[in-house]
Amino acid sequence: MSGLLQALADPLLVASVAAIVAVGVGSVVYLRADDGATSAPPTVRPHRSTPPVPAPAPVPPSTFASAPPRPALAPVPAVASGPAAGRLVATSGAPGRPKLTPIRSKVEVTVPDASFADVAGVDEIVEELQEIKEYLLDPARFRRLGATLPRGILLAGPPGTGKTLLTKALAGEAGVPFQAISAASLVEVYVGVGPARIRSVFAEARKHAPSIVLLDELDAIGRTRASHPIGGSEERESTLNQLLVELDGFDACDGVLVVGSTNRPDVLDPALLRPGRFDRRLVVGPPDLRGRRAILAVHTRDTPLDRSADLDAIARRTPGLTGADLANVVNEAALLTGRRHKTRVGQAELEEAIDRLLSGPQRPNRLITAADKRVIAYHEAGHAVVGWCLAASDDLHRISMISRGNAHGYTLSTPAEDRVVLARSELVVQLAVLLGGRVAEELVFTDPTTGARDDLERASALAGRMVVEYGMSDTVGPVHVVGWNDGTAEVASEIRRLMLEARATATTVLTKRRTHLDRLAERLIVDETLDKAEIDDLLADLPRKRPGPSRPVGADCRSRRRPNARPTDDLAPIDH
Repeated sequence: MSGLLQALADPLLVASVAAIVAVGVGSVVYLRADDGATSAPPTVRPHRSTPPVPAPAPVPPSTFASAPPRPALAPVPAVASGPAAGRLVATSGAPGRPKLTPIRSKVEVTVPDASFADVAGVDEIVEELQEIKEYLLDPARFRRLGATLPRGILLAGPPGTGKTLLTKALAGEAGVPFQAISAASLVEVYVGVGPARIRSVFAEARKHAPSIVLLDELDAIGRTRASHPIGGSEERESTLNQLLVELDGFDACDGVLVVGSTNRPDVLDPALLRPGRFDRRLVVGPPDLRGRRAILAVHTRDTPLDRSADLDAIARRTPGLTGADLANVVNEAALLTGRRHKTRVGQAELEEAIDRLLSGPQRPNRLITAADKRVIAYHEAGHAVVGWCLAASDDLHRISMISRGNAHGYTLSTPAEDRVVLARSELVVQLAVLLGGRVAEELVFTDPTTGARDDLERASALAGRMVVEYGMSDTVGPVHVVGWNDGTAEVASEIRRLMLEARATATTVLTKRRTHLDRLAERLIVDETLDKAEIDDLLADLPRKRPGPSRPVGADCRSRRRPNARPTDDLAPIDH
């Protein structure tokens, strides 16, 4: 008995039980207050047999003359909407004990002023959405044919490709109400809040039908459900279940089009993707050369351009960049123009904006010793000479020793055209160009430096993809290896073999072209930055091989590759 009493008196046990009770009571109070926020309180009527209560007699003023006056209670704030909606706010109450008042979540319903004229670079996606627009404008024409409005459209693609803008443009073109909800905001710590908000969103959408609901970052609630949910996943899965019911369940949601956007379609629950829920799945990828040119034209409509500005050249310099990246380039160029007290944006500002986006702002005042400058110069010259000899279809756009971000220098080449697929020989050239900086250090100084860390990281990752994803290894074979890692003996051996072959190729090129390597490095030490015309002049007598385009590389200790980048869209400069 004494042991039981000691266990019950354990402070940790008492605190845990109190916390569980508090959360349960708070959940009940929150949900009841949220559900009843819009309903009027019931009217209490006295029973017939209840005699009327007489009014109290007035109290003479002198009775409480000595008592201090009571402070007036602050009024309870009205139910809010907008950014604060759906949160608990503290209102006035007893001193030191703020009262938590549930705020009912409301989503703003608007008709966007965007149109398809604001969208560029994704013509095929716009064409698909034109059909939806025509249905929303004239549903009778389609209903006579037995067609119904798709319940949902899934827009999948990398960040910044225009998924949200496409949805706003669709709603603006059709002139229908539009709700934009972040899926992550639907789930909170209180049980039942997520499903209640889903019901509220769809009830509001049906009220304004035909309408469009955008669920941004759908993977926040749409991930594949676990067989044994634990922790906070139960609330997320309850929210997902309610969404499934609203999309295609007991209650019809005719006239409500749900558009989901995600960067991770691979993690979505299969039940969410079946026909009848998200009927159409559209992939919104980075734009091609023509698309980038159109996007630049859209973003420079209100920007005064100088005669020197060449948007075609900027589009060629930016393969793999998304619409958001290009908008950032134009904005950075405008800011640079204002900083330089100019009235029009020129080509120099646009070029500098691209360099700032890829490698960061310049750090010209960074102190570097003469010995380090010499190492950096030969490192960058090694990248350039190997790329010139092996990747003839790429233009060497710039070589610089001026620090940007954490990079001490960089070599930037521009591919002549966008590539969809690459041959094995082209990937081998990329490996050799990436290792050209390290090989130049070994040839000139015999002692390699730490500047090649980023090059080795990128080259190893590329060699690994060649072995386990692209099936380009004779030893492993034409297979896709799932769940591999660098510690797998066979895979590691093949990666090492590819790296050594690329290193041998770069060594052969630089040993044979040592004169051009020295010429380029010495000029770089003096001028610090060489543009395309200067590079072409210095290497004009050096023959070029044409196996196919490679991608830019650098001699930096920090990678400039975007996450999940592939050889076809890797625009990062080779830094040092």
